[in-house]
Amino acid sequence: FFPRAMGIIGSSTRGAGAGGGKELAGSEEHEEELQRAFLQLSDPRNTVTARREAFDRLQREYGADISGTQEYADVLAAAFAIRFEPWATPPGGRDDAAAQRLADRVRGCIFGNAMGDAAGLATEFMTADEAATKYPEGHVFGPGSEVYPDTHRMVFPRGDWTDDTDQMLLILQSLLIAEGRVDDPSIFGRKLVNWMENGFAELGDQGGAGLGKTTKQVLIHPLFRTDPHAAARAIWEEGGRTAAPNGAVMRTAITGCASFWDGDTVSANTIGFCRVTHADPRCEASSLAVAHTVAGLLCGNDATAEPRADNAGPAVSTVISAAVQRAVAHLEAAGQVGATGTADPGDGDGDGDGDGDGPGNSEAVRELLKYANVRTCAELELDDMKAIGYTYKCMGAGLWALRAVADAHGGGDGSGGAADGPAAFRAVLTEITRAAGDSDTNGAVAGALAGCYLGYSQLPRDWVQGMPYAEFLEAWVQKLLFMLNLPVPALSSP
Repeated sequence: FFPRAMGIIGSSTRGAGAGGGKELAGSEEHEEELQRAFLQLSDPRNTVTARREAFDRLQREYGADISGTQEYADVLAAAFAIRFEPWATPPGGRDDAAAQRLADRVRGCIFGNAMGDAAGLATEFMTADEAATKYPEGHVFGPGSEVYPDTHRMVFPRGDWTDDTDQMLLILQSLLIAEGRVDDPSIFGRKLVNWMENGFAELGDQGGAGLGKTTKQVLIHPLFRTDPHAAARAIWEEGGRTAAPNGAVMRTAITGCASFWDGDTVSANTIGFCRVTHADPRCEASSLAVAHTVAGLLCGNDATAEPRADNAGPAVSTVISAAVQRAVAHLEAAGQVGATGTADPGDGDGDGDGDGDGPGNSEAVRELLKYANVRTCAELELDDMKAIGYTYKCMGAGLWALRAVADAHGGGDGSGGAADGPAAFRAVLTEITRAAGDSDTNGAVAGALAGCYLGYSQLPRDWVQGMPYAEFLEAWVQKLLFMLNLPVPALSSP
């Protein structure tokens, strides 16, 4: 009856079975103790205090935190020691200051992804009204903050990220193995299967927590181990070509970091990783919009310029416009998805220039543009339970968050405020979290884009420190920076 740990809702979770009564594990007494705690947590008639007591007990069992242990120290040592073949050297010509700024933004993108994911877990699968009731005004969100005690949140260690960042890390690991390209999608495919079965076992996982329905269907398809793209397309077609969930866009920001200076490679990598589990053109287009936004932020104001000398960041409207244009061009070239959600696979002869006048000037394009250009978080209706996992909503949340952070930080399009980076990031991610719905996924993409814009040095110090496995994340960030020929040490520790 235990979610994830018993495989009813999903798989296992970080640190399952690593704490709280471990010496009794498997005994009848131990099982009875856990059952009583579960019933106490599940009964809405119990007081919040009683439910919190049961939650803490079950979290120690199913979401135990191994950070601070010798086991974790050994894990970190092993992670930092891993080496890969160097990638092709990226274009040079940067001075030391520009290289430091660029490294700061790459690190900010990855850490922002994890921080937004961890913060969003607090309200995942709630409506905004439910979130307001369970988290009264004044509640402080963020990694490490107290979350509402229920059976969903009990399986994650306090402050930890979820499957969104797990899968982003799997893409990063796949890129490191394959010298920055997705020429062999089965590398990522094998990592996904292993993650589904074991999670990050080195962190105490017993399975991949939070696995989405579409992704799971694809991973267990008979074709998946030999041809992941064919398996994903088969699942999409069996479902009537209607499903466009956010399971690909949630993990794709990292594809904008590798080869960020080469738009064609960014596109090839993004689409290649997307198609391992998601075949709908809307999933591909939304992933392209996010990845190319990251690449644009890293490049500067256009495809060749360095980030602005004042470190305020590139003009966000320019970056987003170029990224969305690429997404529209992809829909035009690949065929369009109609208003009912059915898709014409197309013949590849579309206009494909992103100007909106090709055959892709369909409901899919109009809807993409609508979500990409919202000016308030409320317009996204992120807690609409009939569509909380729609890929365009997640993309829209990320692009809105980027604009909002840039405006608050004074680096937007000229009308921004003067909030410092940590305050701007905190405020925008709190709004995403309070909007609820699929808030960890929306938070992951929002955090990645906002973090890329601000840089790691401008992220909230307490949010970084609130993640139990931040050092594990840093080990993989450093490998990417090395491959990009960028300074590995952090610009400053937030």
